Amino acid sequence: MSSFINLAPKLKINAYIDESGDEGFNFGIPKCMHSTEWLTFTAVCVKEIDEDKCMSVVDRIIKRGWIDCKNTPPTRLHWLQFEHSHKLMIADELAQQPFTFITVGIWKPKLWGQSSWNHEKLWHYVTLFLMERISWHIYAENASGTVTFSTRKNKYNQYLQNRIPDLMHRGPESIKPVFEKNAFRLVSNDQLKMLQIADIYAGIASNAIEPDNFGFCEGRYLKRVAHQLYTKYGKIFSYGLKLYPDQSLTKSPVGSYNFLLASGQNGNQVLSDSA
Repeated sequence: MSSFINLAPKLKINAYIDESGDEGFNFGIPKCMHSTEWLTFTAVCVKEIDEDKCMSVVDRIIKRGWIDCKNTPPTRLHWLQFEHSHKLMIADELAQQPFTFITVGIWKPKLWGQSSWNHEKLWHYVTLFLMERISWHIYAENASGTVTFSTRKNKYNQYLQNRIPDLMHRGPESIKPVFEKNAFRLVSNDQLKMLQIADIYAGIASNAIEPDNFGFCEGRYLKRVAHQLYTKYGKIFSYGLKLYPDQSLTKSPVGSYNFLLASGQNGNQVLSDSA
């Protein structure tokens, strides 16, 4: 009998998380003066062995986007500061990287008027759904994992410091036991290029589901990176794209999400259409 012992290190996957939207319930037009309809959290997952190479895409985006521009190139990437053409270029650059991303969105108008809903309950559901799906992805890769959240306001940071380690190590059975000890970090966006990348994916997902002042959504960025959405059993919805409450898209204003609704149960049209 062979006494060989496999000492190869276990694969490690790191998840970097940013959010888009707010926790308010004051809906109306113009959007800049009211709450967003959606609160979304997006995790970008990358194998640690690929991470250094993947981070170089930030420098490449800046070089490509501002090489002939009179304006001063940005020192970091932040989705909201870019024009449409830059956003298309950025999505195309990221689409070539070995990322897997997961977006969880809470459609707040459905919950409006229910007194039990507040910012902590929103955070409770969005973090539960997100950590479940991150753990499923890491488990399917037979890996261990870590999560790094981008910092925000103090109350939010304090909530995460208590909530995430508890979900990792004492959470429900729906969260797979894949997380390393001390595997949670809260870091400022400008300190890590991977969090800047997470900010971009969060913006891409938000643009695809958050209507503008005229009720339109911008899905072209999401279509460019849709092949990177986490899938399970061949399905996107409820896995790489988890929207709550269920049927949020069909209950939202007619026409806002036609490109997603047309993709069917598995999201195959989103994956195949890069227009």
